[in-house]
Amino acid sequence: MAYPTIRLCAFRLKSDLLPQEFFGLNFPDDAKQEIRRLTAKRDNKAIEQASLPVKSLYGALTLAPGLIYIGKLSPKPGEFWLYSPHKLPQKPLSAILSYWIDTEFPEEPSNKRKVGITAQERQLAMSYLSAEKLVWKRKEVSYPKQFTTYPNGTAKLSGNDFILLPHLLAKELTKPGLTFEVDGEKLQFYRTIPSSGQGAELISWHQSVLAGNQNQKRRKRIFR
Repeated sequence: MAYPTIRLCAFRLKSDLLPQEFFGLNFPDDAKQEIRRLTAKRDNKAIEQASLPVKSLYGALTLAPGLIYIGKLSPKPGEFWLYSPHKLPQKPLSAILSYWIDTEFPEEPSNKRKVGITAQERQLAMSYLSAEKLVWKRKEVSYPKQFTTYPNGTAKLSGNDFILLPHLLAKELTKPGLTFEVDGEKLQFYRTIPSSGQGAELISWHQSVLAGNQNQKRRKRIFR
């Protein structure tokens, strides 16, 4: 049985929820300037008109396990570009970013309207994204038993809260051995990478025989 519509539900934080630790990382400013310069050269534009190729960057970052959120390259004060519950190793992350630069700025573009970028120029950009330049910052947040609210009753949350609370909920729902009974069958949820790189997304599936079809089909339930 498929559920083509969104079903809403609400959750309440545990009263004894311990302070939560997370790590944040920002995109180095020097790297932004250098990659913007490469983009301007490649696209034959003025540097003021060039924007960073974030779509391919976010696609590359889906290869980095452990990220819970991929935000804007220039986040608001107090917020970060990348979020993780752990301090991810910088060397593999730097390797992913170097691969992204190599792919995004080839020496011989397939699009003849674009200008090639030399290996030396790519190496310079990569140097700004070396492991030493990728600095994780540890943060700790505590949640009260009751949030302060706006006049309309909406809880006052910071930008980080909208990132961390879905992660906490997803962590609870994907605990090992935790199952749910739906339509008389047991389901277990697993963490998956959100297609947008933001929020939390869980997936569950089981084998079921559809009416009139003897072939086994996979049926998925996605929780966002």
